[in-house]
Amino acid sequence: MLNERVPVEIRRFKLTVEMEGFTQLEILGFAGAVSERMHELEQKTGIVDTYKLALRTCMDFAAELSRLKTQQENERALEDQKLDGMIAGLQSSLG
Repeated sequence: MLNERVPVEIRRFKLTVEMEGFTQLEILGFAGAVSERMHELEQKTGIVDTYKLALRTCMDFAAELSRLKTQQENERALEDQKLDGMIAGLQSSLG
């Protein structure tokens, strides 16, 4: 997939973004999600400084990513345990 240079606007700040492996539509969706999260956090925290709000939004997304990674690792470990149990059950029934 070729990287496209995509113009985006977040809170009246315009920039051109190039992200490997993502389509223009996906990149525009990311920009929309960032803009929406910034608005939510502005309402929740009262932060009005755009720079501070952007950093807070980055931290919020990083925390969400960390939670999702932990959840995925826990689910994978649970699946591995179930699979190990199934393998043990099959081995005992065959042996």
